[in-house]
Amino acid sequence: MPTILGANSVSGYEVANSGNFGSDGMFLTRSQSDSESDTDRRKFTISGWYKQTFQGSASGWNGFWSAMADSNNFTSLKKNNNTLGNSRLIFDLKISGTNISFTTTQEFRDPTSWFNIVCAFDSTDGTAADRFKLYVNGERAAGAFSGDITQNASAHWGDDASAGRVGAYGNNTGGSYMHNGYMADVAMTVGYAHGPDKFGETDSNGFWIPKNPAISYSANGFKLEFKQTGASADASGFGADTSGNTNHFTIDNDDGDIAYGGGKTDTPTNNFNVLNPFAINRDKPITGVSQGGLVPFDTQNDAHRIIGSIMAFAKGKWYMECKYSGGTNEVTFGVLDADNRFASQYAYTAGGSFPGYIADGNSFGYRQDGNLFTNGNTTSGKTTWASNGDFLGLAIDCDNNAIYAHVNGTYVDSGDPTSGASKTGSLSNFTQTGFMMPAVSVKATSYNGAYVNFGSPANDDSGVTNSNADANGHGKFQYAVPSGYFALCSKNLAEYG
Repeated sequence: MPTILGANSVSGYEVANSGNFGSDGMFLTRSQSDSESDTDRRKFTISGWYKQTFQGSASGWNGFWSAMADSNNFTSLKKNNNTLGNSRLIFDLKISGTNISFTTTQEFRDPTSWFNIVCAFDSTDGTAADRFKLYVNGERAAGAFSGDITQNASAHWGDDASAGRVGAYGNNTGGSYMHNGYMADVAMTVGYAHGPDKFGETDSNGFWIPKNPAISYSANGFKLEFKQTGASADASGFGADTSGNTNHFTIDNDDGDIAYGGGKTDTPTNNFNVLNPFAINRDKPITGVSQGGLVPFDTQNDAHRIIGSIMAFAKGKWYMECKYSGGTNEVTFGVLDADNRFASQYAYTAGGSFPGYIADGNSFGYRQDGNLFTNGNTTSGKTTWASNGDFLGLAIDCDNNAIYAHVNGTYVDSGDPTSGASKTGSLSNFTQTGFMMPAVSVKATSYNGAYVNFGSPANDDSGVTNSNADANGHGKFQYAVPSGYFALCSKNLAEYG
């Protein structure tokens, strides 16, 4: 199945923003009007673009959306979060306590890509198997129904007795049922059963990419672009409806931990690097990641627990940042030799591992206490970044094989990332042998160990209050991007990586 790489749209359509659903229990909700009849509700279409960055526990569910009256009456889409088994999409239509489900054959575990999921419901169809159709990246998904959807049954989108919810499953609340990741261009209309061509198109390379939804919005219809960051249900809110209907959504069950973030630039047309929940040490796995795959956390404090990221590079110049969250956390930020399994050390070290730990390959790490780790060697006495809110910036020059670092804007050892072949103040002069992958390790007792930023930062507690972009206009960093260096995103990788 073609995945989303973030290329330009055939029609020129760019998705500028996404929403980061980043903390347990948070979702969007709206009371629907009575403007649509039972007959209208025999059809609906809802499309969204999703990037799931945290797979959750084996018992948890990832909720995409629901329209629900109560526990016995709802229409919903979810995914099982069991990373070692069933990770299938599941559609539920529950009426008066009787549930009919559709479960995909394919499993969906990929944390690296954006997916377009289109659900088209038409209970008037004479063929029972065609009363609900689910499309992923333009292709109809195979699967199995638990029974036949009753012909002419009315679903719950457009029902004034049912709340419309985005980022939640069924009528549930709590972190085990909510979305954790990104959403973009979520569009819904009642009275129509559209195919995927209304929401996407295939580019010249065969990839499914977004286009501006070509649909008419019903009275309860909406389009969520997540352009804004406000908490109110209005045009400046996170749940603002941009369809023209002003069907704005309210933020529900925010736990006060900055559980959401609008205006993110990680989108289906420009995919940004995030941490990869599968690139971990299996003997000492990290507790998890939150806020769109940008906040690694550990609660066990017994070993350095490493996690890699979804993108790697073998050439070019790249810039990234990491904020220290304070406490007794130990954080090491750096890069791994992605081509060398011993250097990456995801699965082989029972005592834990961190960037720079292993002698083989090109691996580099900078710990908050001022220790540097380069291919198994330790250098102490460098500038610390051990206070809550301190930033470490890394500038990695693969064209000249050098790594530079700054702490809160001041480069260590008077480093000059623009010095080219002279490598002035470089902390690591490596020999390029393959792809290098950003990585971070944490050893902590509290949940948030660090906040990494590859150009599309986590939510407000990421500490990024400035808007420094690279020369291509990509990225949002706390400190200036050195000349010639770029944020790690699909558009920049296509040009420089």
